[in-house]
Amino acid sequence: MKVYLARHGESLANAEDRWQNDSLDGLTEKGRLQAEAAAGYLLVQGLKVVYSSPKKRALQTAGLIAGKAGCNVRVVQEFRDTDFGVLGGMTLDGSGCSDEIKRLIAEREKDKLHYRPPGGESFEDVKKRCVPSVKRLLAEEEEKGGDGSIAIVAHLNPNRVIIGQIIGLDLEKCHMIRQPNDLIYVIDSSNKTTGYFWNGIMHEGLLLKQAL
Repeated sequence: MKVYLARHGESLANAEDRWQNDSLDGLTEKGRLQAEAAAGYLLVQGLKVVYSSPKKRALQTAGLIAGKAGCNVRVVQEFRDTDFGVLGGMTLDGSGCSDEIKRLIAEREKDKLHYRPPGGESFEDVKKRCVPSVKRLLAEEEEKGGDGSIAIVAHLNPNRVIIGQIIGLDLEKCHMIRQPNDLIYVIDSSNKTTGYFWNGIMHEGLLLKQAL
């Protein structure tokens, strides 16, 4: 079975280089165009269903994809974005923020896998809540015959751990996966191979950043 793993189009928070939160949810015009492009690519991939995070930006993207593909959207609560706690809505580099926020961002830089901001989640927390849902979802699809393709529309960190669960990556390697808003991963769940469609070109493997 092929799994097409998309990230939502550019969000308001992405455009302003801020940590995501619900007040900055929703797609920008650029994000809507990215979602439409994703829908165009996925139109011919034989999608049976689109699974989506419950966040507005993901649902907007998933709706465009499912609308063109002629299938339904099923919401998976566990695929929601990382809760960044008190950092939500703040600038990514802390510019214009209080000294306390700058200190918390610096603390996170020291341990991106396990650091949990006040009121928020760590990357490891995201993995713990996503993995059981990935296992259940894939098992349900396999029970239906495992033929055809499915799409998942979520966020950078959930998508990283979804890929890791399907092909077998440890936490650190998961965190090295890059996924710009307009990149779609293609994963064969049977043989664990990966590729990605980006800028109109299909590539093999994963797009990775440098090690932590």
